Amino acid sequence: MTLSNFKAIANEQSVSWAEIQALQNKITQLKQHLNMQHKSPTTVQTAILEKQRSQQPTQDHTILFSYATIRPTFGVQNKHAGSHWYVRDSLSYVGFKAIHPFAKKWSAQLHGEWRFDTANNNSIVSARRAYTAITSPFGRVAIGKQRSIAYQFIADYIEMFNYSSNPLTYPPDTDFFIDNLLTYRYQQEPFTLIAGAKFNGAGNDNQSDLVNIGVSYDNNDLHTGISFLSKEHYSKAQWLGQDNVWVGTFVYKFNPRLYGALFYQAKHYQRYLETTDRNGFTLDLSLSYQLAKQYKLKTRAIAFDNDFPYSDIRNQAYTGYALTLEWQPSPPLRVHIEYLNKDFDNQPDINALAVGLRYDFRHRLEVK
Repeated sequence: MTLSNFKAIANEQSVSWAEIQALQNKITQLKQHLNMQHKSPTTVQTAILEKQRSQQPTQDHTILFSYATIRPTFGVQNKHAGSHWYVRDSLSYVGFKAIHPFAKKWSAQLHGEWRFDTANNNSIVSARRAYTAITSPFGRVAIGKQRSIAYQFIADYIEMFNYSSNPLTYPPDTDFFIDNLLTYRYQQEPFTLIAGAKFNGAGNDNQSDLVNIGVSYDNNDLHTGISFLSKEHYSKAQWLGQDNVWVGTFVYKFNPRLYGALFYQAKHYQRYLETTDRNGFTLDLSLSYQLAKQYKLKTRAIAFDNDFPYSDIRNQAYTGYALTLEWQPSPPLRVHIEYLNKDFDNQPDINALAVGLRYDFRHRLEVK
């Protein structure tokens, strides 16, 4: 419609020219707005599209992680028979992990990890983890050698305390890595459910030799978990009974400087050749305090009892404590000096002083 047409309509309908001009401006603005919407998406639409693109896996895309930690220590250990100096390895290991997304929220994983000894013969001691897994919206299924559920719930939180860097080490009678394991893991924040069973053929039980299940809760600075493990106990091919183990963990970061971890294990030993069953336990408390930017003070107290009579040579009961000062001048390097004491019921007591080095390496690579 031309300007003269607008003027004619204005004269006939007694509408002012200013009103006609205002209406024409609104029509122009509306056309521009419609054109913008047609040509480019809104901010919300753009965000949705970007999120959808980010969730779509790239074809032939694999993420590789390689890592290693080397932990030699040097120290002196005192027993009733005298003192001896040593260089030993404190749980050095190397590993790799690959993750391959092949559909939306689906991925395949493989994980291999081996422990090696930096002292003595510098040999590979054993495989710690060797499994393949598939992760989907319905959870993760993995087959192969894996961490026990109790160890999964606590290991990442207490590894900072140099547990394997001293004679206190981890408590005996605890399952850390399990062969021939089939596991299912489902995570719905803040909860994680894991269930697993061990199947090693007809060597012992023709069915499952071990069942393990647990649940954990994570919320900000709090982590807690509980697990149950039941396994058949054999001597060669002879069935001797059953072990039932309950494990509870509690980890809390009280403030940016103070961190604590509590581990409790109750173990019931059912043995048909013995007159009575046994009930053992492990209680383990660790604390870490940041003294300065590069320095931490760590302490640990532990009590273990496998419920044998005091005079029985199989009695491994003890109490112990450790005090550690750690210096971390750079993220991958840690140096610590540590004193510990281990008081046995029926074995020679131990006290030791050691200096340890720990160097961690980790590399991430994307392959297309």
